Amino acid sequence: MTELRELELFLRQATDFRLALVIYNDPVARGNFIRDLAESLASADLRVLTLDLVARPPETRLLDALGECFGEAGTGRSVAMVVNLESRVDYAPELVRGQKAPDSFLSTANLQRDRFPELCPGPVVFWMTETLERAFFEQAPDLWHWRSHVFDLRTRQIPEMEPLDPDGRPWQSYDDRLHPGHRVRRLEEELAAYRKVGLAREEMQAFNGLGIVYLEVGDACRALKDFEAVLNLARKLGNLAWEGSVLGNLGNTYADLGDIRRAIRYHEEALEIARELGDRRSEGNALGNLGIAHRQLGEASRAIGSHEQALEIWRGVGDLRSEGHAHANLGNAYLQLGDARRSIGYLEQALEIARAIGDRRGEGSSSGSLGNAYAELGETGRAIELYERALEVARQTGNRRGEGNALGNLGNAHLQLDDARRAIGCFDQQLEIVREISDRNGEAHALWNAAIAHEVLGERPKALARAEEALVICGEIDHPNAVQVRAAIAEWRGE
Repeated sequence: MTELRELELFLRQATDFRLALVIYNDPVARGNFIRDLAESLASADLRVLTLDLVARPPETRLLDALGECFGEAGTGRSVAMVVNLESRVDYAPELVRGQKAPDSFLSTANLQRDRFPELCPGPVVFWMTETLERAFFEQAPDLWHWRSHVFDLRTRQIPEMEPLDPDGRPWQSYDDRLHPGHRVRRLEEELAAYRKVGLAREEMQAFNGLGIVYLEVGDACRALKDFEAVLNLARKLGNLAWEGSVLGNLGNTYADLGDIRRAIRYHEEALEIARELGDRRSEGNALGNLGIAHRQLGEASRAIGSHEQALEIWRGVGDLRSEGHAHANLGNAYLQLGDARRSIGYLEQALEIARAIGDRRGEGSSSGSLGNAYAELGETGRAIELYERALEVARQTGNRRGEGNALGNLGNAHLQLDDARRAIGCFDQQLEIVREISDRNGEAHALWNAAIAHEVLGERPKALARAEEALVICGEIDHPNAVQVRAAIAEWRGE
């Protein structure tokens, strides 16, 4: 790839601070690019440092983190690769029109621009998505103009789109059959138009649509900002229905970020508002979200109670898509209880509904869950078929979280078949994705599973390194696997 070779040449020639931007759209490819650069530049005695902002405390400033990164490297030439910058960026800093926007992570870095050459003795490379590039330009304009070069290493292209949907109508930005990349572009255009003319309700709807898309593709940090904007506007407008709806979205977002108990509080608030308004659909949504959160805490029996109430509501209002999701949720809850046969019954109903109504996301998630049920029964070959189908659907629909889940499931299945090396390949791909989307829960699972695979191969040092990384994350998010991981580390160390 010409751009990659040009980036390597730029890094070889830069003897002091230089700033470069790399635009990418595939976190797996990003990881491979950085590894390739590290190997190639090692021959020139040039060390590649990776500054992962997800792993740094939330109050850390960019310049301070870079200074520590270069300082820890010691003597010799080094270059710094900054990844997961999107986890620190506020894409809508003002939230409410008329208020002064708070200093953002990027704007603070922009104010400190003169100190970058002092604390960064080598080149710095920011890896960013196209959306992040726009935010960088807006919030750190001086740093943007200070850049020496922009390298385009995008590997995935948004597929070509027909002008009309399959029913012959113009595509709507909220239509989930539309590729996420197209939905984001349309919603950003709509948001800019609504804000320009002061249509607060429509602005709120556009923010909500953006939050949903980003949550679907796994960018929970970005989704959180959009949903906070919706909540602020809903309360400003006194719109209780919208407030209840976005509380549920915020609950889902915090669950994705690993804060399950906070998620439950938001879902309980949403359920209270739905019942106060007599809104059966919102009540069904809140019950479903509560059930998922309780299952994430290992409370499968409580989850089943919530999902059964939700299923009754969806049947009553005739919402087939939501009924299918309730079947899938019940299947997952019964699987957690150890009743794989009953789980399969619910999941097969969910898959049948998803295929009947063209719910591609539902088809992918139900296929993956069915794979889990068959794996529990020891039918690993059948499970792998279902996981591969789930992976295919996730990639076709741009579902990054679903892609990571499918890769993790495939890794576990290959591990069950004693193919630990192939399993590690799956876990490594999963790890790149979950770090990109700031899924701390998924990161803990990927690291722990990779540790087990390395131990199976007799690679004890690698197993310990991965397990120790997993333990740190488990402690940060109160993960239930913490005790198991800690015990394994002690055993592997011979303590």
